[in-house]
Amino acid sequence: MVRGEVLADRYHLRRAVGQGGTGVVYEAWDRALERRVAVKVLHERVGMSAAEAAGRLLREVRALGRVNHPAVVSLYDAGITDERPYLVMEWLDGFDLAQLRAALGGRLRDLAAALTLPLVEGLRAIHQAGVLHRDIKPSNIRVTHAGRVVLCDLGLARISGDTSLTRTGQLTGTPRYLAPEMIRGEPPTPASDYYGLGLCLREVLTDRQVFAEHEGVAVMMWKAVNEGVEPIDAASLAGIVPGKLVDLVNGWCARDPAQRPIATDAILEGLTAEAPDRSLGGLIAMVEDDAEPLALEIPGNLDDPLVPGGSSPDPQPAPPDARRDRTLTGSFPASSSMLSLGDVTQALVLHRITPRNAVSRLREAVGMVQRGEHREALDLLATIGTVGAERLGPGDPTTLTARFWQAVCLARLGSGEEALALLATVNAHTEPATPPDDGEPTPAPESASASEENEKGEPV
Repeated sequence: MVRGEVLADRYHLRRAVGQGGTGVVYEAWDRALERRVAVKVLHERVGMSAAEAAGRLLREVRALGRVNHPAVVSLYDAGITDERPYLVMEWLDGFDLAQLRAALGGRLRDLAAALTLPLVEGLRAIHQAGVLHRDIKPSNIRVTHAGRVVLCDLGLARISGDTSLTRTGQLTGTPRYLAPEMIRGEPPTPASDYYGLGLCLREVLTDRQVFAEHEGVAVMMWKAVNEGVEPIDAASLAGIVPGKLVDLVNGWCARDPAQRPIATDAILEGLTAEAPDRSLGGLIAMVEDDAEPLALEIPGNLDDPLVPGGSSPDPQPAPPDARRDRTLTGSFPASSSMLSLGDVTQALVLHRITPRNAVSRLREAVGMVQRGEHREALDLLATIGTVGAERLGPGDPTTLTARFWQAVCLARLGSGEEALALLATVNAHTEPATPPDDGEPTPAPESASASEENEKGEPV
């Protein structure tokens, strides 16, 4: 599969966003329902027949189809094209646990209990559905911008009692997070999944991987089976992490599966009491705050009207001092139907918008526009513009850039009058921009057919 390919005449592959042991995951656009989705295309395996590939697909479809929980990724569709099985799942933004730990380090342990609670609830739902995950690791745990914690990739999942797709002597899973009994060749149980969860949370609490000093897989697996994971000293985290949570993580990391606690109502109640009363969405804001900001300036000549079907300029990084040099005046109208947002939406975004991460979210929105995802981008840009006006100021370049791209989306979606009105408010805050004389002719307007393709979600 390659970027730009369309699966089943419906799913337009945008870009590869991840690759694991079972397949490649793409960001894609569902042209039928006009939404962003994740498409997982299973690997071609040497020696694997078409029947085995179809069986692998069926296994994951059955596993995902049995589970309906907010902490478990949702399945939308599945099929086989050119003898390559694929799955269509909900698109999850944000970062995985490995990325969060790499970015935040020890700061992540402050929210360890808040992370643990939904993971245990999701794993409990998987097990109650009669499914074993079998590949719990940091890259398969995701935290979205809204603070939702999600268990992903059930590509190695197995319905309890089904051994038809497990070959004798074949290990399945990621070696570092494999439970000792699975390394010994014993069948997995729910306790095996809790071992993987325990190791993930141990990394959060200690800010280091287990067996990090051993790079060889054979040595790592020998240590897991014969020596086990060294327990965390609860006293070293006193006042930082609840002692009961440390005990729970140590229990999940036990070599003997019989000693690993299985989620009960009492355990969930204890985690609920220890979890801080704050949104995990703040984690994403923390990562974005730490990222190097990218300054974007309003592109093109804003005195030229933008009409539906017309060409839109691409964003270019501004010089380091561009934001300080721009003279801005005027103010936006107090209220406008095209700019209004629901109170809930504004509240969700307001608490994590800062002068730094607003630019990061803006960059994400502009990327959507360039990929033709105008409806999704419009909502995000309207939010950035409205909240940015409150937190950064109505004349801030980030606010104005968000308004500009919001107008681009409105024009692409056929709301030309609203787009022009919005551009007029942007013009009121900026000095007339004179494009550089580079000798290049002004781009010609796009054809009507190109405009129609964009409305279907095709790239500009």
